[in-house]
Amino acid sequence: MPTEKPQGIRAQKKAERPGEILRAAFAEFVDKGFIAGRVEDIAKRIGVTKGTVYFYFETKERLFEEVMVSVSAAIASDIASIPLDTRGTYVDQLKNFILSVYGMLAKHPEGREMVRLLIAEAPRFPELTEKHHDHFIGPGVAAIKRIVTNGIAAGEFTDSALADFPQLVMSPILVLTFGQLRFAGRRPIDPRKFIEAHLELVINGLRVRC
Repeated sequence: MPTEKPQGIRAQKKAERPGEILRAAFAEFVDKGFIAGRVEDIAKRIGVTKGTVYFYFETKERLFEEVMVSVSAAIASDIASIPLDTRGTYVDQLKNFILSVYGMLAKHPEGREMVRLLIAEAPRFPELTEKHHDHFIGPGVAAIKRIVTNGIAAGEFTDSALADFPQLVMSPILVLTFGQLRFAGRRPIDPRKFIEAHLELVINGLRVRC
């Protein structure tokens, strides 16, 4: 059986190196934050020199930015693929969308750490914060506004201020995310019961009462 040529192995490792550095850098920044995180320690995590890291990413700031972009790419793709199911009632559509967002967060636990890093480093990286809003928060808020507005027009939802402030529908998701980040198991929240309470609060607040 033919073996792979050394040149091919080296080329493959070189192609994989940026991804390895980004994963190591994410772990370093999660553990220590941007300021305390060191390029030397990032390099040690994958057994390369500091110079190798700087060969691919010229500054620590640039490395941090690329880390956030790489982590967010898969999550943004999943958010974009959340189906806006137009079948059934608007209650069903709203429930399904909220459950899809929770499912996406469960699939990508690294997203919680990304949020924590962005909050901590927002003054230093304002453009990253804006991109996070445009890629994650904005599309979700727009989808909820569309469902609520259509539900009001159809007479299924009461004419509510939630149509103007759909962020309120999303806010419990952030509460759960921040709680998991802040207390890390010391004050556990049952996600299933939390989600049930979230849906009950939103749907009962919007549903037209006969």
